[in-house]
Amino acid sequence: MATQQGRGLGILITLVAVGLPAGWARPARACLNGVSIETNDDVRLVRAAERDLARGAPRDAFRRLLGGPHVACSNPGSPKACKLVDGHKFAISDRALRRRWALATAVATLRIDPGAAERVAQHLLYLQQQSGDSPYIEARLAEALALVAGSEPRALQLLADLEQRDLMPDAGGYAVLARLRRARGDAPGAERALARCRKIAGKPDACLAT
Repeated sequence: MATQQGRGLGILITLVAVGLPAGWARPARACLNGVSIETNDDVRLVRAAERDLARGAPRDAFRRLLGGPHVACSNPGSPKACKLVDGHKFAISDRALRRRWALATAVATLRIDPGAAERVAQHLLYLQQQSGDSPYIEARLAEALALVAGSEPRALQLLADLEQRDLMPDAGGYAVLARLRRARGDAPGAERALARCRKIAGKPDACLAT
């Protein structure tokens, strides 16, 4: 599961290229001085993808967002080598919406392909710097680091801090925290996190993987 890509954050994992879901037409766009302007359809698209992620359907989220803003990094290891770029289908000017789109894309990629965890962690670090203090991004960063060999302690530290400050954004964060604590032999701590996961989970099996 865990991978080290000492040579390899620059080696991108190619996901299966699929079109937008059936019935979803590419939104019509206004154009001002040659610049594409986002419409309310862009906002609805991102919100739908975020709902997909929340219900455990990352492939659906990825299909919706394919061809939109995403993080691209020229070198592995440092978020300084990253930038937010447009895709080939959607050019969006609103910075906050671009970041939301790229964040949902990164999370969907991580959950579809855990082998891309180290690369996604770099993307999340960049988005964290761009967005400021965000418990959601911090939890997703920990989720990615938990899958990278040698980074589990950092993942545990991030999630434990969110728990202590009562800022854990969702059941998924508690599920990863429970798994990491169990791996370290902290059965009581794992059970506490698992209990919180079950309490706030939107679906009964959300915490079973721990």
